[in-house]
Amino acid sequence: MDRGSLRDPFLDIEKNVTPIPKQLKKSESDIDKNKPRRNRIAIALCLSLFLVGTSGIIFSRQFSSQETESKESVVTSENGVVAADHETCSEIGADVLGRLGGSAVDAAVAVAFCLGVVNPTSSGIGGGAFMVVGSPGTNARAYDMRETASSTAYEDMFKDREKEKEKGPLSVAVPGEVAGLYDAWTDNGRRVDWKLLVEPSIKLAKDGFKVGPHLAFAISHNDEKIKGDPGLKSVFMNVDTFLIEGDTCYNRKLAETLRKVAERGKEAFYEGEVAENLVKDLMEAKGNMTLGDLYDYKVNVTDAMVVEDIMGYKIQGMWPPSSGTPGFAMVLNTLAGYKDLNAVDKNLALHRVIEAIKYMLAARMDLGDPAFVNGIDDVVKNMISKTFAEKIRGEISDDETYPPKHYRDKYNQLKDQGTSHFCVVDKDRNVVSMTTTVNYAFGSGFMSPSTGIILNNQMADFSLPNKTSEAPANYIAPKKRPLSSMMPIIITKDDELVGVIGASGGIYIIPAVIQVFLNHFVYEMSPLEAVKSPRVYHKLNPNEVLYEKWEVYNKEHILLKKETRDFLEKKEHFLKPTNVGATVQFVVQNGQVLTAVSDFRKGYCFNESITVWLSRESKTHSLSHGTVGDAIETENGVVAADDGRCSEIGASVLRRGGHAVDAAVATTLCVGVVNPMSSGIGGGSFLIVSSTEDSKAEAFDMRETAPLASSKDMYKNNANAKSIGALSMGVPGEIAGLYEAWKRYGRLPWKPLFEPAIELARGGFVVAPYLGRAISSHSSMILKDPGMRDVFSRNGRVLKPGETCYNRELARSLETISEQGPGAFYNGTVGEKLVEDVKMAGGIITMDDLRSYKVRVTDALSVDVMGYTIHGMPPPSGGTLGFPMVMNILDSYSELYTASGKDLGLHRLIEAMKHMFAARMDLGDPEFVDVTDATNRMLSKPLAGEIRKRILDNTTFPPEYYLNRWSQLRDQGTSHFCIVDKDRNTVSMTTTVNYVFGAGVLSPSTGILLNNEMDDFSTPTEITPDNLPPAPTNFIEPNKRPLSSMTPLVITKDGELVAVLGGSGGMNIIPAVIQVFLNCFVLKMKPLEAVESARVYHKLIPNVVRYENFTAINGDHIGKQKPFKGLLTAVSDPRKDGKPAAA
Repeated sequence: MDRGSLRDPFLDIEKNVTPIPKQLKKSESDIDKNKPRRNRIAIALCLSLFLVGTSGIIFSRQFSSQETESKESVVTSENGVVAADHETCSEIGADVLGRLGGSAVDAAVAVAFCLGVVNPTSSGIGGGAFMVVGSPGTNARAYDMRETASSTAYEDMFKDREKEKEKGPLSVAVPGEVAGLYDAWTDNGRRVDWKLLVEPSIKLAKDGFKVGPHLAFAISHNDEKIKGDPGLKSVFMNVDTFLIEGDTCYNRKLAETLRKVAERGKEAFYEGEVAENLVKDLMEAKGNMTLGDLYDYKVNVTDAMVVEDIMGYKIQGMWPPSSGTPGFAMVLNTLAGYKDLNAVDKNLALHRVIEAIKYMLAARMDLGDPAFVNGIDDVVKNMISKTFAEKIRGEISDDETYPPKHYRDKYNQLKDQGTSHFCVVDKDRNVVSMTTTVNYAFGSGFMSPSTGIILNNQMADFSLPNKTSEAPANYIAPKKRPLSSMMPIIITKDDELVGVIGASGGIYIIPAVIQVFLNHFVYEMSPLEAVKSPRVYHKLNPNEVLYEKWEVYNKEHILLKKETRDFLEKKEHFLKPTNVGATVQFVVQNGQVLTAVSDFRKGYCFNESITVWLSRESKTHSLSHGTVGDAIETENGVVAADDGRCSEIGASVLRRGGHAVDAAVATTLCVGVVNPMSSGIGGGSFLIVSSTEDSKAEAFDMRETAPLASSKDMYKNNANAKSIGALSMGVPGEIAGLYEAWKRYGRLPWKPLFEPAIELARGGFVVAPYLGRAISSHSSMILKDPGMRDVFSRNGRVLKPGETCYNRELARSLETISEQGPGAFYNGTVGEKLVEDVKMAGGIITMDDLRSYKVRVTDALSVDVMGYTIHGMPPPSGGTLGFPMVMNILDSYSELYTASGKDLGLHRLIEAMKHMFAARMDLGDPEFVDVTDATNRMLSKPLAGEIRKRILDNTTFPPEYYLNRWSQLRDQGTSHFCIVDKDRNTVSMTTTVNYVFGAGVLSPSTGILLNNEMDDFSTPTEITPDNLPPAPTNFIEPNKRPLSSMTPLVITKDGELVAVLGGSGGMNIIPAVIQVFLNCFVLKMKPLEAVESARVYHKLIPNVVRYENFTAINGDHIGKQKPFKGLLTAVSDPRKDGKPAAA
């Protein structure tokens, strides 16, 4: 190869750069043997699309102090951490470090095998990986276990059949992951037996694992690929329906394969029965991989590529075929030359980052597999040269951007796809940074039926000679590795570990890692903020800046500031919003303390939502309206709902002079349209209204009721009908309750309050990530029901995030109710259509049920707790009574501990909650059962003192110790919001249709989704999961309301409003509200911190403590301490899709 032909006009080689290791190169004679081939250099990139948000899980168990600083998982520890994008795998890795005393490589082996089982869409032993291993006092080692082209592959093998490069058996390259893991374990691990490291994954594949939201989303969005392959179909479908979230997934063939690998190591995969079966399956499908390819596969193990003095740091990463390490160094060297890097206006700094990235993207396309392409040494040296960086910097204008050709753009950028990254640091500070891949979602779309292995489609990452502007250095050759954007790196300073970082996301990986590095090490953001901050991406061609604008499933809103967007547009950047990007795993060491942050842009851990509005005293009385993260501060009023659109609609009502109840009507209707999986006029609600006019709080019970034709034995012969289908529907109360509250407190006309929701339903609304996740996870149910299918699918495919959803029949129903009042629903055309549809679907609700529905309006139940007064719902809510019962137990300790305090305090809190859960099952609807004794017991401070004596600080007990007599209520999905107006009138409201999408039936004539609230009743004949008898106080009777965990609260002190609090999440609501209260009012945390702090939960049975690795609430804090003058702080908890708005 003529190196001169490769020389860029800017090429300037520095002599002090370490050359590529010889073992990565082939001799000229070796290269000649592989002709015909174009002797040019290029690279391929990996692109991973994460359409909706995510958050990896970081886990450090037994040997760490876990500290969740925000909705993402954040762990601090001195002993070791594991950060992976699946909770189960992080836990397995942490167990290796802790209980088994394993090394970082031991843990990495276990994590990698686990990810291949539970995240098969992006990882697995049918693919490859890059791994960097570091140990104190030594150079890091790089393990290139990237897939290789088969020995029969050739340069133009995909001519006239380009689609086969991306899908099917011919797209499969020789897998390297098992070989790489085994070699790394042999060299660095061996503290734990190889077989023990594989066993957890064998068990997951054999016994099954729960399908999480991420995998469910991938299944629903790759349905044709799955249906088209018998192997994939056997694992990811049940007969004719796809697995959805919560289903159990089995891959017993893979379990058997892993068992063989566990027993024989890599030999089983590359020489033994596994290899034979794998090749046989591929050959029968007309693939071209041979037994010789597997036998000949070699892992490239070298010293890691080291780049010194990158802004004072040393980075150690992968050599080509990774473009990540040289690309990272090139951009940072370019930026380091600016003297005012940290002081300069951040908008100008971002412009410079974008320009440097564009130069890097062009330059990296001259890279290639150094074993097959001469001159890669020169390309690498040039990319990391500070002289070259200085020349680039001289070409960057602070005033404008340029077309792609200005950046020496010669070749097409390859857009490689799905990956998975994780980081491990052990107690001895041995480090692993590893990125794994099968390329596209589910790789080639081919699962070996004999082995259960999903095979990669890494051949798609090669360039093709028969296409225009393709990179010749990345053309196919036998045994050659394709180019990649994967870039696991280790960061040191003065030979001490300071960071471990990497990402998944293909072409977006390098820009993402660069921006996180700058955020933390230059702009001095905390590790969490460094990962959270919105990012920009560029592909060079098309010449557009992609900026993050999306809501992830945990309700985190990611959006580049408008000021920054305007600045970039003035520089002539073409801006385009995107809801895809890279997800970063980041571990930082400060002193001896490790902080691990997992990017919430991938992974889904969903718990309850909580909403809090907490007041704080304003030191000035001037108007302020600012946003801090998920917090909004204002003096005029706030609305915090679990959808930003609804918060803004409610806030607009307040701006027009509306009462908090006016805003509540508009907000409730909006939530029912855009978040129909958890709310709607086909369900019910609890509402607390606190009025400054008469200084009292009222409770509006608009809970659903049992139909007149119901009976306690009605599900005796069909237990499933209690939870799914029209027979599970209770009589809806939401419209009646909203109208009653509006009559008493409303200031604005009824009809205009409906108009925003009507417009959303009729004109369509964008499916937010949270709704998209729910649709994806319940696709089978949606497609089975005609009404739901009409609203949530198009042409036989369910809607995806970003698509537009219409519910025009619901718009008509809302319009009729807005014009005719609640009579249209309870004694008019809307009700008649609804009843007819319910009857046709097998339900028993009649017009008499609707006509007889009555809202219960009472004084709120007020209880003094720890110097505060809480105002909430009387039974059938168990929350207002359960909350003070736990508080009274804790308050009886001379020294108060909390869940966020010492370990002993956490133990006491858990024990108190277990006593509360046992007691609450004696509650029921007070109009049908006498709950006086149960209420008095739960509020009794002497009884709380007696319970405290039963709590031992050195042990816990079986459930029967807590006098648990009845099976627990397991109520489910809800939506909560809080409103405070400028006069400090307050609303705390929780709405529900119970399960996700309620009964799974949508009335075609009205667009109304039916609740399944009958499932919240107990029945005499039911077989309970805890083997306890059902609670008699909660048996079905006509017109009776079922027991509920919903807990909307208003909190005052000395007669002044201090907070509004509530949550969504079924039986997790009460523990969540308790812990946020303690955080705010006992530990004196800031509102945002109080809501985001990690929490624990207990259901009494099973006798298991559940703790958060990642949380997603829609929490909001508002408040005041001086009447009409306090500064309200509204905090949206990111565990759901919430966002507050200010009046």
